Amino acid sequence: PAHASGLPDLGDQTALDPWQQQAVDALIAGHHVVVDAPTTAGKTRVVETYLYHRIQAGSSYQACYTCPVKSLANDKFRELKELFGAKNVGITTGDVKHNSHAPIVIATLESYRNSLLGTESSLSTDLVIFDEYHYIQDYSRGSAWEEAMILSGSQTQLLLLSASVDNAAEFVKWLEDIHAKTAVLIQTLHRPVPLKHLIFDGKYWILENQLPKLPSAASTVERHFVNYRVLCRAIKAASQLQLTPTIIYTGKRLSTEKIARIVAHSLPPLQDNVRTRLSAALDNALKHYHSEELMNSRFRQLIERSGIAYHHSGLAPGIRASIESLLKDGILRVCIATSGLSLGINFSVKSTMLVDKKRPGDQGMTAYSSSDVLQMIGRAGRRGKDQVGYSLWPNFDFYQTLANTTRDAIYPQLRHDPSTFLGLIDQGLALTTIEALYQRSFFQYYSNNPAVQLISSTHLMNKLGVDAPLPCDAISAMHSYIIFSKHRRGVCQSCQYRTSCHSYIQQQLKDGLVYLQYHLHRIQTLNSSGSLSDFGKIAKYLPHSGGLIVARLISTQTKVAQSILQLTEIMACFSLAYYKSPYVDSNYHPPLKAGYLKSALHKMYPENHFSYLYEHKISSSPDGGVPKSQFIEFHPGAGEIIQQWINGLSWSQLVRRFTNSYFAEGDLFSLIYKVANYLQSLQQAQLGKLSYEAKELRTYILRTPLDFSSFDSMDDSQEYEHNHHH
Repeated sequence: PAHASGLPDLGDQTALDPWQQQAVDALIAGHHVVVDAPTTAGKTRVVETYLYHRIQAGSSYQACYTCPVKSLANDKFRELKELFGAKNVGITTGDVKHNSHAPIVIATLESYRNSLLGTESSLSTDLVIFDEYHYIQDYSRGSAWEEAMILSGSQTQLLLLSASVDNAAEFVKWLEDIHAKTAVLIQTLHRPVPLKHLIFDGKYWILENQLPKLPSAASTVERHFVNYRVLCRAIKAASQLQLTPTIIYTGKRLSTEKIARIVAHSLPPLQDNVRTRLSAALDNALKHYHSEELMNSRFRQLIERSGIAYHHSGLAPGIRASIESLLKDGILRVCIATSGLSLGINFSVKSTMLVDKKRPGDQGMTAYSSSDVLQMIGRAGRRGKDQVGYSLWPNFDFYQTLANTTRDAIYPQLRHDPSTFLGLIDQGLALTTIEALYQRSFFQYYSNNPAVQLISSTHLMNKLGVDAPLPCDAISAMHSYIIFSKHRRGVCQSCQYRTSCHSYIQQQLKDGLVYLQYHLHRIQTLNSSGSLSDFGKIAKYLPHSGGLIVARLISTQTKVAQSILQLTEIMACFSLAYYKSPYVDSNYHPPLKAGYLKSALHKMYPENHFSYLYEHKISSSPDGGVPKSQFIEFHPGAGEIIQQWINGLSWSQLVRRFTNSYFAEGDLFSLIYKVANYLQSLQQAQLGKLSYEAKELRTYILRTPLDFSSFDSMDDSQEYEHNHHH
């Protein structure tokens, strides 16, 4: 039922749990709110109820719901649009911009952060919701979360949601400290559907309180994976006990497909009526996500005959979304998936099982974090359907090492990002203001380090105890220091304080933020006055891997940058990890030699400051091993993939030409979407003809099936404002 306002009836507020009502009341009172509640406890209900209250009030109001990944943003958009109506919900993710002035706008975290830096359209937000805010501790992306929270305006209210943060109270104190606004912690340990542990002994599932006395962890051999034969027996026994639907989490995506087919042979086929229903649901989902042609017959057969599917990043986005739809409807018996399936999408199952303890990451195979484990097992237990959710452990060792995982404390991960610094400078912020912003970081709060001061003439005068202006007063003191260090000339040459001044600057360069200021001057993104050079004005729009190199090529009007096609091949080289394994022609070479690009990466992103962009390995050399480093997001062969796609190769030809067991269809989607985002950034940089060509090329490379961004039913497709159709 709907109210006269056209909004759905969310029910009587007395239906809220006490902690949910407290959270809603705190939001109405204007406070920042941090919600700490288990997965499936009902955090989303808090958001829905408050937004309903605001929209029903009828006043001008905008909330931005940020999500860690695009797939979750797309899912949340569909969910809230169905709840609040199409006119009340918009989305902006880089690929799609639709109805961005709506009362509720869904955004990827980076899109919201970029809007604060002026590199994407501004969002006039009264409330920002940070879903899965524990991502602030993510090694590679956590910095964007912290920047977004720091840069949000003083009038903006923040709502943070997570199920796996141990030091939430400390985080609340930090929010109060940086925004001078009351922050309220709403906490509950209660799961509406309790979680019970079951352990497989090789034949039977045993409740943890009925376990016999077994050896301690110290006297057992820890196993990082599960024998497939044992796994099949375990799943068969779980099915007989009606513990499905089940998600089985495995670390590697190739394992998901292998396990799915093995498990399918161990379970009886579906009954005809169930199979018919599942087949119809699969057809509807594939049609909804425009992915009928992307589903191969073998996978379809596996789903329809056995009720078993797999889910990983190597699948096309529409296929992944279709599998998620079947899981939400409770139609699948078993889904074998990597940990990404546990991320935020609003669904649960009756039971979950982990059969690996590690997953691949940018720094090699990595043990699951506590947050990973809690997110995965937290999916067990469907509110309103199950009295109990079950966490299934395939042997005692897995139960002993993972079942009692405790929550992680958040640790700071703020990086000193070039495009962020350039964006702040270009907005006219003084160095002292930028200092203050970084001083408000969770890193500074957590470590209680002394305040950082960027290098300026005023700062140096105070430090040196000088009353009269220094010779560098009229220009950037850091620029003057670099000119003298490199060329032994400039205003520093005649300065009587040069020795002590330069000694102090060298000492300050040990701080990451000061070093970034120095580096941006040294590579000339900042000019002699400390404002953005032509190079810097482009670089601020390119936070992508290798963005400084691309900006440099454009600003110097290099020949390769005058061809959008060649420039796009270079951008592709920075859009695929070096360890990916597409079938590329050994005779292919990018428009600029790979050796030159690799050297430029080390110059623009020196490893001593940007270590998180590199993977560190020990080589197997005769001298006992020499440390080596590899820029993670650099694969020259990616240029050939984009070249062939631009040249008109069909999707099926592209898949046959470049994919294999280790480089799948989903990797192709990911690469082309990254390049499309690069092109979108060039369009936003307002570079005249080059921006126009970037817009046209982006339209072309996002042709079918990459126009998956029009993910919703076609009846409202005309409402979309795809960036490549602006």
